[in-house]
Amino acid sequence: RYTSVANTVEENIFFDRGIPDVLAYMDCFDHTYDTAFGEACKNHTYDAVFILPPWKEIHISDNERFESYEESILVHECLFNCYTRFGYVVQVVPQMSVGKRVTYILDHLNKKA
Repeated sequence: RYTSVANTVEENIFFDRGIPDVLAYMDCFDHTYDTAFGEACKNHTYDAVFILPPWKEIHISDNERFESYEESILVHECLFNCYTRFGYVVQVVPQMSVGKRVTYILDHLNKKA
């Protein structure tokens, strides 16, 4: 079941994936796509984009993350390039503890407010 965020009262809503991710993966694996995909990216935007680069020391391949570490580097580059192509200033979250990453992201959002 999907819930719309259109009428939410929450101050911040986080998405694990965005619409440009679809294009980034298709670019990464040399798939072609219709211009409607690009239009969707232009018509449905995000206030901020954060990306967490591959981190070799904690990388594992499992049922959710099937890419090897080397493949994850390529995917990361494609994601970064795609979001940049659509005009986003991508915030790269440094490699640090989960708590510090959360603080980094929230501090960035509070500065934008």
